[in-house]
Amino acid sequence: MDYDPLTRDEWVCRICRRPLDLYQRHDDDGTVVDARWIHPSADRPADHDPDPVPLEASGGEMVGTCDFCSDPGPTWRYPCGDFSVPWYGSVGDWAACDACHDLIERGVWTAVAGRAVAKYPEALRRGARREVEQIHRLFRKHRLGDAVREP
Repeated sequence: MDYDPLTRDEWVCRICRRPLDLYQRHDDDGTVVDARWIHPSADRPADHDPDPVPLEASGGEMVGTCDFCSDPGPTWRYPCGDFSVPWYGSVGDWAACDACHDLIERGVWTAVAGRAVAKYPEALRRGARREVEQIHRLFRKHRLGDAVREP
């Protein structure tokens, strides 16, 4: 399927209905040379590759996950502007579970990162933690307001 991963649309996997993350690779000049949708690293299903489809085209069905730790059933939404790093792009608001929301509101970012990297295979945790902490710093910089409770 042809798609533009830089659109503002929310994309999900047609197979598992999980939200997808934007992966970007840049050349030395900062130009995007690869952009595609991937399953979040901490929540990657082993049985299939992503089959990206805009949320609206999927019938609006999505299995929600916390954008911080990948736990199912987020109950909070944080307004956030778009941002990117060479390997990741964030488009729009972030969802949070109750546990991550509590830690965010108390400013305990080391624990938020710990919840995220706990889902990674042991061999990847050290490198993943640095990346997760960098993404969380950018989230804080681009956050646009208070958390909103979702039904």
